[in-house]
This record gives sequence, C-alpha cells and structure tokens, in this order.
Amino acid sequence: MKIPRSMGAAALLLSLSWASPLAGAELIGVDGFTLFRFDTTAGTSTFVGAVTPVDGNELRISHVARAPDQQLYGLSTAQIGPVVNVTPGWVYRIDDQTGVGTPLWNLGSVLPGAAAIHPLDGSLWYSVLSSGPWGPFGPDVSLFRMDLSNGAVTPKGTFVNGFAFAFSSLAFDLAGNLYALNAADTSLWSVDQGGVTGPGTQKIGDLGGGVDATLGVILVDDFPSGEVFAYAKANRSWFTVDVVTGAATATGVTTAGAPPITDLAGSSCGASQQVYGAGCFGSGGFVPSLTVEGCVEVGAQIQLLYANGLGGRPAVLMIGTQKVQTPIGGGCDLLVSPLALVTPAFVLGGAGAGNGTATLPALVPPAASGVTLTLQGASGDAFNQIGFVVTNGVELQIP
Repeated sequence: MKIPRSMGAAALLLSLSWASPLAGAELIGVDGFTLFRFDTTAGTSTFVGAVTPVDGNELRISHVARAPDQQLYGLSTAQIGPVVNVTPGWVYRIDDQTGVGTPLWNLGSVLPGAAAIHPLDGSLWYSVLSSGPWGPFGPDVSLFRMDLSNGAVTPKGTFVNGFAFAFSSLAFDLAGNLYALNAADTSLWSVDQGGVTGPGTQKIGDLGGGVDATLGVILVDDFPSGEVFAYAKANRSWFTVDVVTGAATATGVTTAGAPPITDLAGSSCGASQQVYGAGCFGSGGFVPSLTVEGCVEVGAQIQLLYANGLGGRPAVLMIGTQKVQTPIGGGCDLLVSPLALVTPAFVLGGAGAGNGTATLPALVPPAASGVTLTLQGASGDAFNQIGFVVTNGVELQIP
C-alpha cells in the first residue's frame, strides 16, 4: 500500500526522544533608524540597514515588531515640543534584509512606549506615553490596538500610574496572550486585552535570574523559537522568560559591543504555525497544552512541548492534515482529521495535577516540504469522565 505523502511526512517528522527546549533566535534590534541582527546563540550583532524617515525631524524608530506573515514593522517616535511644531510618529513596514522602510500609517502626535503584534490576527498593539501634563510618578501609559490593513485604532485603556508601576515592553505568546514588563520592579504582568484595567491585568512574577535592570530591560516575543526573551541593556545579556511564572533564565550568552538598542523584534521564518481550539480540563482543573518551539522548515530541529497534564500518566500525539472540532465527551474535542498518525505512548514527567510535562524533539525532513499538519495531544486522567484529556490544536504549514 502506498503511504500518503502527508502521512509519510508526519511519521518522519516525529522520531521522538527526550531533549531540552531550544533557546536560540536571530532577532532584529533598532538603534535610532539603524537595524541590526542579533544572534542569541552566538552573541553577535550584524548591521542590516537604515530606515529613511518620512520627516527629517522624527527622532528614531523606537519600536519594532514581527507579524505572523513575517513582515517587520517599526514605530517612529514623535519630536516633542510646542504643539504647533510636533512631528507625528509613523508606522513603517521595514525590509529586514535592507532596512528600507515604507510609511503606512500616521500615528499622530504620540510618543510610543512599546509594541507587539498579535500572532493570530496580525493586529499591532502599542502603548503611548502621555506628553503631559504627567502625573506625580511620570507619564500615563495607554494601550491601543491598530488594524494594520487599514490603520484603524481602538483604545484599550490606561495602565495604573504610580511609583510601583512603570509598564514598558509588550510581548505575546503563541496562543495570543499579551504580557507587559513592569520596569519599576522588573516583573512580568499579564494584560487584559478587553481593557487594561480589567481583571486579566495582574502580576505573574518577578524576572529575577540575575537580570541587571539598571539601564533597562527589553521584552521580545520570538514565535519561530516559541520563546519570550529578555535583553538586559546594562551587560547586553540574554534571558528566556517563563510566561507562567515570570521567571527569567540566563542563556549564558552576551552580545559584546552591541549598540545601545531601544527595542527588539522576533526572528523570521518561512513556515507558519497557529494555535487553535481548546483542550479540556482534568485533575485540579488544569487544561493540558501543546506548543511547538522552533521554525518548522525542512532540516530544522523543533520541539513539541506538552504541559499542564497529570504527572506520571501516559500521553500520545495525534497528527492529521486538517482542523476540525468534533466533540468526544467530557467537554473534549478532537481537533485533527484524518488521524494520519498516533505516536507511541510516552510518559509525562513531574508529579501531580498540572505538573505533567514532556519535551519531544523532531527533525523536519525533506518529505515534509509543502505539507500542512495538524497536531493535538492527549493524556490519561481519570478525573475526566472519558478517562483522558486533550490539548489545544496546532497547525503547522511547512514551506
């Protein structure tokens, strides 16, 4: 019997064994109007090019962010002064190979404070610092969402202003959750996307990990590697950030001689991935999750991360070629079809509810070129009436 190409690619993709998560990326940093490429593994920085501003009085490209379609965007900072002389900021689309910028939308007379792009809908989220009068503890910080297709802007409210709050960098995770760095105490916060004063805006935890915040810290999401990185400007050192606990872990790499950059954007990847659907809860009310770290291109090493399960229980990965939502009981949905492959069972590490994890490496083979795969995890959990629980789905489009 001839094996379908998609099934063969899935089988080749998943030659599974234990390994550590990936933590390397090639990020884009900006200094003034000049772009640099930062390798977080080698600790090097390379000149890319420079953006030519629309108005010669613009101060700099203050923030950069990577969209799901791999396009790079930058926000320029307005020239602050008397109202009649204020130079407005702009949103640019930037060629990450040459630095050539194309102006798209005028931001008006604003001073951008941070920027990140939603991984699912491609919307630009950015904060704005009030140009005055400021409160007793500095400028108010307001959040906005921009539709990059038409420039339409939606206000999302103003962060709490006070001595203990100084929200700076923004970052998303692959599931579309938004995070902010509180520069006052170097802590990670979740951000309520319905409005920043909502219940979803709360402290997750302190970065810790020896992060030197004396000259500021930049938070950046990198979707190809699945990581949220932190960059300490004082000693030009790199950290990965756990968005569940807020804890930072040093990568052991510094970028000696790097310019004093103002912001970072994630690395590019020819492949795409999308988290979709939802898992169902098991013991302790925990819902297991499945994420993929790494750029899913031919020849690349990626990691499949199963988390939040019941420790010590068997688990499998289910692989198909299409997204579906088929109820299977217990509040669970099957999210992949047809079932091209179910992997051999592996055991989740950890003990207890919500602590079951597994990190599974996979090599993307030549046979996977041009294939779309859908993945979902399942693990044993007698708390659920069907005897197991399932994760969200992940769609991988391999170029």
